[in-house]
Amino acid sequence: MKKKNISIIIIVFIIIGVLAGIYIVKTKNSEHDFEVGNAYFRVTIPAGWKADGEDREECAPSGECWPGEGFYIYPKECTDKDQRIYIFRMVSSISADDLEEDSDSKETFITKGGIKGKVYKRNDIFSWGVLYDEDDAGGYYGANVYFEDKSLISKHEKEIMDILKSLVVNKEQSE
Repeated sequence: MKKKNISIIIIVFIIIGVLAGIYIVKTKNSEHDFEVGNAYFRVTIPAGWKADGEDREECAPSGECWPGEGFYIYPKECTDKDQRIYIFRMVSSISADDLEEDSDSKETFITKGGIKGKVYKRNDIFSWGVLYDEDDAGGYYGANVYFEDKSLISKHEKEIMDILKSLVVNKEQSE
């Protein structure tokens, strides 16, 4: 009788441990859906990071601005737009050759949603341009990773790449 009770107690503790582990993993990262303009995105954001899905003009470090449909993701310790990731859909053309020409290195990957991505890194201004697949409407999906504080890119590089690789785009809704 005692052995049976001990076995039941052990099984209950194992189940509680597994459920607690699942809860911890789920609260560490969370999936967020964004509908911005005509763009529909899903991305996994690390715990403590913030996201803002407002339409607004995106500006490059050079001062050049363009309208975009997308959202900003900020590291937990940042409050200004100069330390951020911007994931967007742009209805215009872009040349991968131009991005490659201006970059110091290139890394390719496949996102969780099966989209091919290329990260073009520029170390001099701590900026990465990311080009995802083009869409049927003549535009493309992209991301701009820009941090004025270079130490933040170094500190969060794995989290940034995990965010970029987590992108899922609902192309049927985006067209």
